[in-house]
Amino acid sequence: MSLGDDGIDGYNNSGGASSRSRARPATRPAETTSKELKDRFRIYFPTDQTVARSRGGRNAGGTICVQARWWRSPNFPRELVRDVITRDRLLIHSKVIFVRRVGDGQATRQPPGWAYVGSANLSESAW
Repeated sequence: MSLGDDGIDGYNNSGGASSRSRARPATRPAETTSKELKDRFRIYFPTDQTVARSRGGRNAGGTICVQARWWRSPNFPRELVRDVITRDRLLIHSKVIFVRRVGDGQATRQPPGWAYVGSANLSESAW
């Protein structure tokens, strides 16, 4: 999945969906899936301002990066990104992504949400 798409194409092309299911038309429009993803998906990543205000300043944020051209791309999901401000102005090396289910806190048959905690940069090659 590149950060410029909603992940569905990458999932289908990776073999995540069987060839039989790929041959059938989608049961829901892609816009619905994309909207649901955007309603439930968050990327926590320090902003440029948070890095600048950290104890080590910009020099401490050398490996915390996302290419400006990706960020400015009309397909980059900026609306999913949330600033991560840590205690004592220390930068974290971990990147965190939370995906929550519909109706969290209610009895549903939905699978639980999930979280990614790792150290990969926001680059296509890291993912």
